[in-house]
Amino acid sequence: MRVMLFAIVMFLVCSISSAKDVVIFEFYNKEGKNIPSASVGVLKSIMQFAKYYPGANIKESSFDVKGRDVKELSKAVSGYDNYIVGYYTFKNNVYTYEVSIYDDQGSSLTSFSVRSEDLFDIADGIMQKVFSFYSGKAVGFARIAVNINLDVQSTYTVFLNDQVLSAVQGNTNISVKVVSKTPYSVIVRNDVTKEIVFNKSVILTDNEETILNVVKEEPKEKQTSLQPTTQVQDEEKMKSSVLMAIRTSIERKDIFDDEVFNVMKGDAKILDYQTRKNTYYRYSISIFGMIGASVLNIIPGLGSLVIEDMGGVAISILSPYATLAILSALDNRAREETILGPLLGLFVIAGYTYNIARPFIYATWWNGRLEEMLNLKENVSLSLDFQRVSLNIRF
Repeated sequence: MRVMLFAIVMFLVCSISSAKDVVIFEFYNKEGKNIPSASVGVLKSIMQFAKYYPGANIKESSFDVKGRDVKELSKAVSGYDNYIVGYYTFKNNVYTYEVSIYDDQGSSLTSFSVRSEDLFDIADGIMQKVFSFYSGKAVGFARIAVNINLDVQSTYTVFLNDQVLSAVQGNTNISVKVVSKTPYSVIVRNDVTKEIVFNKSVILTDNEETILNVVKEEPKEKQTSLQPTTQVQDEEKMKSSVLMAIRTSIERKDIFDDEVFNVMKGDAKILDYQTRKNTYYRYSISIFGMIGASVLNIIPGLGSLVIEDMGGVAISILSPYATLAILSALDNRAREETILGPLLGLFVIAGYTYNIARPFIYATWWNGRLEEMLNLKENVSLSLDFQRVSLNIRF
């Protein structure tokens, strides 16, 4: 039984962590002849970064997709999990790209648009959308600078995520743009001795730049002993950055935005359970806060304002304040001889009653959304080992 359970868990982990095979086709001009820089140029710019991205195995294809049914692509260009197809228009010196990602059955997984006068901005915009889709969270760009100061008589190969970045000799400086919130490993190998003289894993936040200094070769024992400490520091740095972003989103009430909510829910999984629980206690509304706000709402809207429920404040202004103002504006005859007076009176009573209950309604909804965003119901967390991202499932 234990063996079977272990096999099932390992299958799930491998299924989740395995990168998809993806093909991206040359972009085509929807309304005329292709512009080489907009068709092939943008694709080549994307592929310069995609080959180092660990979240998906992205390949390019020159297969002409213009005018073809998407469902034919899996037959014409087989062997891929996803297909990225896009076209563009060029009007008033502005490029507009429409890009879609399909599965191997031709069903649309996501679509997006990118507009700019600059094709480099177009390439960046498409990459950001594609990489965010395969990362499962919003990502941006960062930069890794590698300063190499080694023996000038030897040649070295620099690898980025197991892909050749550059062949160098002696003193060389390399700078490469990478995807933020994504693990990257930088390895420098001596081409003569085949010895690894440098090995470092990093995860960078949006717009962050790190400088890696590669100096003269050190004994393997010393290098190995330093690596775990560096990885721990990088992981703690990443967790601190994510925690700060989550707290900022909560304080700004951004968790009401479904897109931000889903991004923060995905990012929260790399935090340990106790950190997420402490964050919940810090920002949730306690039962005493609910009762206090309800009591303060005897003056309609005051308690809602204290717990920062702007919706409750607005409802208080509309009912009973607005209704009471209308009722006061009616003359005695209108109140006595028509049903309008009693009806508005009922609205005042109903609005006042709801106003007293509003803090409990809002707090229950706020706490539930906060608990879901922090993944406290699922009790699942992601741990980073900087060689790969693995899923840690707590039973």
